[in-house]
This record gives sequence, structure tokens and C-alpha cells, in this order.
Amino acid sequence: MTFDESDLTAKAKIRNTAFRLFSELGFAATSIRLIAREAGVSLGLVRYHYGSKEDLRSEVDAWVVATFQTPLDRIPDGPPMERLSWINKAFADVMKTGSGFDIYLRRAFLEDSPASAKLFDGLLEIMMDLIRQAKEDGSIPADRDVEWMPYQILFLHLGPLLLRPYIERHFKTSVYAPDVIDRRSRSNLQLFLYGLGGPE
Repeated sequence: MTFDESDLTAKAKIRNTAFRLFSELGFAATSIRLIAREAGVSLGLVRYHYGSKEDLRSEVDAWVVATFQTPLDRIPDGPPMERLSWINKAFADVMKTGSGFDIYLRRAFLEDSPASAKLFDGLLEIMMDLIRQAKEDGSIPADRDVEWMPYQILFLHLGPLLLRPYIERHFKTSVYAPDVIDRRSRSNLQLFLYGLGGPE
């Protein structure tokens, strides 16, 4: 991911560098010393701000979850279709090609570590909150399985992430290219609203 580092604090530069290196190399292969060198700071400064590499990863993961949460906090009031469309767009904007979030999340989830489980739980909690709010305001019919709905939303968005190499063999382009995101978002919305049939 490309950041404008000119107005960032040293702490933010360290976080951004760790995000990039964890994405490119994986957590195990990335040392605190390498992060410090790539960020242009001393090893002591990294430890001052973040302590251990595990603590730094926790901070990066929290920042990733917050990046997804920010646009979802602005979901407008309206019918379910408009709200779901907003969710699709919010996820797509964060995961678009070049953002780095797609690479980071894919590597994190494939590592299957306690840290990646915590990261998933953070994204799941966002979806659970959205479904709770929608149920409370009457946007979701009473007969819908609201326990599974947060997972279903994540399946639709994280599926392309984990299956990316295989999907791209068929479409011959990035699954996060803007036109592919638009097409997939429309299809996700139709599937979520109408299933495999159509509107009654």
C-alpha cells in the first residue's frame, strides 16, 4: 500500500511499514529490526511505541478493523437494499486493488493464528452490530436467521480474498479491479436479497 508519509508521526510510519511488511513477507518472517530499518527509525523507537512485535501486530490489526468500521459508521438510513448496497461499496472501497488490505487479510487468515482469529472477530463484530441495528429498526423481516447473516456477509466479501488466485484464472483480471468490484457487488446484493430465484 502507498502512503503519504510526509505528515505522519513516527508511530504511524512504523505501523504502516509493519502493515506492508507483514503483508509481503508474513508475520514470522518480519523482524522488528527490519521494520525499524524500512521505517527509517531506530529499533529503540519501535520498542518504545509498540513494545514487542506481537503488540505491534495487534495495533496493525486494530487499525485494519477500524479502517473497515469508519465508512460503515456512515451508513445512511433507508430501505434494506440501499443499506446493503452501502455495505458492499464500503468493503469494496477498502479492498480495492492497491490498498494492501486484500493482501494483508489473505495472509493473516491463512496463517490461522490467535491473532488472525481476533482480527476475524473484529470484522464479525462490525457485521453483527449492523445486523442488530437493522433488526431493531425493522429493516430485517422477523423470519430471517439473524445469527447467520453476519457470517453470510463476510462469506461474500472474504470469499474472493481467499480464493483469489483461482477466481482470477477465470476472469483474467484482479478480483479487486473497479469494474469487477462493481459487478460482484451487484451480484452479491441480488443474491443476498433474492436468493437464487428472484423478487416475489
